[in-house]
Amino acid sequence: MAATIESIERDPWPDPGADASGLVRRVHALRRTPAVDLTPDDLRVLLGQRVGLAVVLPIALGRVAADPLLEGDYYPGDVLNAVLGLGRDFWAEHPAESARLVDVIGTVDRADPSFPVGTDLAARIEDFLAG
Repeated sequence: MAATIESIERDPWPDPGADASGLVRRVHALRRTPAVDLTPDDLRVLLGQRVGLAVVLPIALGRVAADPLLEGDYYPGDVLNAVLGLGRDFWAEHPAESARLVDVIGTVDRADPSFPVGTDLAARIEDFLAG
């Protein structure tokens, strides 16, 4: 059986209640999805909800290193935007991951026609680099 966030963290969550939102249901399901099967959008959602970061972040950093403008369901770079959205406090506590993210950001070509204008990705990159 492939490792899931739930199995790696050894923290099974109960099933969401009948009145749970779609997002809550999705996050619960993603915790039980094999980590190797997580899609770019799954990563974006989990990062945004700060769920399973010890498992999700290394996967996300690996994928954005290969493709900085990796796209979930919204726009090119939305996964990188979710990674950057973890915020300054998080990155200050994770210097090795922060250094890897600096390397990833260094490969982003803002002149690339697929760079998402009209999003906050450029501002988040600048904020992260300003540290």
